[in-house]
Amino acid sequence: MQQESGGGQEATGQEESGGGKPPAESTKGPVNPLTMPVPEVLPVLPIHGFVFFPGMGFPLQITHEPSKRLIDEAILADRLVMVATHRQAKEGEKLPEGPEALYRVGVLGYIHKLVKNQEGVYQVLMSAVKKLAAVEYVQTEPYYKARVAVVPMQEAGDKEEEAMILTLRTQFKKLVEAASLPNELLLTVNSLSNPFHISYLVVSQLNLDLEAEQRFLEIEPVKDLLQRAAVELNNRLETVEMSNAIQKSIKEEMDERQREFFLRQQLKAIKKELGEDQENIDIEELKGRLAKADLPEEAKKTAEKELARLERISPSSPEYTVARTYLEWILDLP
Repeated sequence: MQQESGGGQEATGQEESGGGKPPAESTKGPVNPLTMPVPEVLPVLPIHGFVFFPGMGFPLQITHEPSKRLIDEAILADRLVMVATHRQAKEGEKLPEGPEALYRVGVLGYIHKLVKNQEGVYQVLMSAVKKLAAVEYVQTEPYYKARVAVVPMQEAGDKEEEAMILTLRTQFKKLVEAASLPNELLLTVNSLSNPFHISYLVVSQLNLDLEAEQRFLEIEPVKDLLQRAAVELNNRLETVEMSNAIQKSIKEEMDERQREFFLRQQLKAIKKELGEDQENIDIEELKGRLAKADLPEEAKKTAEKELARLERISPSSPEYTVARTYLEWILDLP
């Protein structure tokens, strides 16, 4: 795991492991993170490799000491942090150091559970509550702190929004079936009512790159978000369906070849039992003669057609003798 300079720290998404010390417990009663006031200044936890969307929960693994200190202090306070994704450098690009390497828009994260294992690794279960924007960084050591502003997530609440949600759910159902995604994802999408949360969950399943996912996080008008999510969903669905069609075609072709090979092997065994395997020797001899014969084009086509017919006739049939005699006559032509 890399360490950032200037007090930066890294967290990675990973399955939460059992064991270790018991989770830190809040001394307060149950709280609803959605209704908690957002402080003007928050500690900022950088994450690498994925985008945290509002309405989702993730286990994070933290090993960097400044990040651990950030989590410890947040647990003792209100359990709130800003989570911001670290940019990925493109080929030949050098990212700025410090907080400038983070995307400006992130999420308000609420720490639900902390487990410290015997190796000193922090397993943190966190949910993303709201969208935040880092207005100004006011601290870089030992970890980042920024003055933040809540980014509105305003629903339209009209028929058009309702229709766009229905379209997104319908297309997502097709993707779940085509891509063999867990059915629980579809159940979750159908159970959600917030159009932002629905869009974010769909987008998270489209195999988009980091920059594309971040662009979705930064879209503010809900209908723009639903529209863009529907476009990307349809693109992904077309790709998956095309891939499935190609795989089906390949499988059918392989199955047909295997079936043909199996039948030929069966036919070969049957002919051997009937004492008709001499036929193969005769036909191979005729094929060799045909390949060497200097026949006119029309006569060659006739001979090839007759040879193909001969392969399908049983040697015990009178027709076999007639066809072979006719073929030998053609091959004996000067």
